[in-house]
Amino acid sequence: MLEAQLPHVDLTQSGVWQQLLVSAPLCSSVVAGWQGIHLAHHHLSAHELPDCYFAQHVITICMGQFEVELKRGSRWQLERYRPGDIGIFPANQSHPQTRCDRGAEFIQLYQSLTLLLRSLLHP
Repeated sequence: MLEAQLPHVDLTQSGVWQQLLVSAPLCSSVVAGWQGIHLAHHHLSAHELPDCYFAQHVITICMGQFEVELKRGSRWQLERYRPGDIGIFPANQSHPQTRCDRGAEFIQLYQSLTLLLRSLLHP
């Protein structure tokens, strides 16, 4: 799929995870009405995430040990994660298709571009 055609995903919208994955987060701050920053705790069985863009910056903290395959171009690359590993995914950059053949548990922090810019401009 051409990068211009990739879905743009706003992780703060209700129900977005059910459209991307097999299940919603175990718990999420989206319903709390926080502005600009959100937390979600995921515990997933085998799953696949399509190529997409995230509207927010995403920081992922691994809670368990698991492996994922990321599609880079036409090749799949294996990555192993252990508890405490952290992944950082900038907003508005393509996130590769990802697949995991077993359970994965992680916490995600989503931060809006607006909040980040406001904190940088007005410390």
